[in-house]
Amino acid sequence: MTIRKRLVVAAIVALFSVTAFAQVKATVNVNVGGGSGGGSSNTGGSNVKSAQQTPPPPPPPAQRGNQIAAYVFGMEQAKLGEDLSQYIVDGLANSKKYSQPRRGARGFYQAADREQAKMRGRLLEDRNFCKIGTDYEIEFLVIIDIEKAGRGNSIFARILDLETCKIIATGENTSLIRNDQEARAVANDLVAQLLKRNIGKRGGGAPVASSAPAPAPRGNQIAAYVFGMEQAKLGEDLSQYIVDGLANSKKYSQPRKGARGFYAAADKVQARQRGKLLEDRDFCKVGTDYEIEYLVIIDIEKAGRGNSVYARILDLETCKIIATGENTSLIRNDQEARTVANDLVTQLLKRSINKRGGGVPINR
Repeated sequence: MTIRKRLVVAAIVALFSVTAFAQVKATVNVNVGGGSGGGSSNTGGSNVKSAQQTPPPPPPPAQRGNQIAAYVFGMEQAKLGEDLSQYIVDGLANSKKYSQPRRGARGFYQAADREQAKMRGRLLEDRNFCKIGTDYEIEFLVIIDIEKAGRGNSIFARILDLETCKIIATGENTSLIRNDQEARAVANDLVAQLLKRNIGKRGGGAPVASSAPAPAPRGNQIAAYVFGMEQAKLGEDLSQYIVDGLANSKKYSQPRKGARGFYAAADKVQARQRGKLLEDRDFCKVGTDYEIEYLVIIDIEKAGRGNSVYARILDLETCKIIATGENTSLIRNDQEARTVANDLVTQLLKRSINKRGGGVPINR
């Protein structure tokens, strides 16, 4: 090859190399420039993907959620009754003063239906709802009672606080409910009344605490439950001596057929407590189901070489302590158990209420 030809070939190769280098540099500049500008570059796309993978913040800690449900009596068309109750719950929840029931709602309704089936034609009372409500995390219940009134209806709704078992609001409407639109209109009116927290009788009149039917006469049946007694037989004897002493005073009476069922139910609840002692409200939930109206709760603790025996009478209907007594004697045999029981009975019949170890009166 001649020198001239060689020079021409070298020039062509050099020109090709410069062009290729310029294309590569332009490509690098575009990619880097796109990334820094946040356009549609690979770097920008990576940022978008990272944002999509960021997990949402954790929910705030649980508090009393004011969960509210509703239960209807007397609605001939079941579907309309369900719709009416749901519209009322929705309206109250939208006010932010209450919230929709969560996972416990279905269990609550099923438990209420089972209780209703056992009532033999009678309607459930407020206390029946209170016993099962908090087991399913429902804190408030709208009880909707529908009766025929001429050509229309008398619809009386009340909000029951399932923790205190007290009525906190009522509302009433006398409209027809023949279709969904009328159910919504009645629900909206009742929601507006219930949010005002007024409490009135059905058909107007003086305020009432509850529209539940009057309770049956009380028989003052009393039972006893012992915590902390190492010798089970002595614990049973002590509790029986206390019940006998209180019943002999004629202010209380021996438990009848419901006693065994009550103890069995209380033991089942205790077994689910995982080491914690039953609280007063636990006893109140099971007590009246077995016709037990009062319960002596006997709590025994070691105190030096003796015992600290603290007894209190719990009214299972109101769930309040009405009397207390305390003794620090040893309980090693039947005679000592009888002596302690007699002393506690004397104190309990005085209806004084004091803290353990003395001190200012308490009202639980």
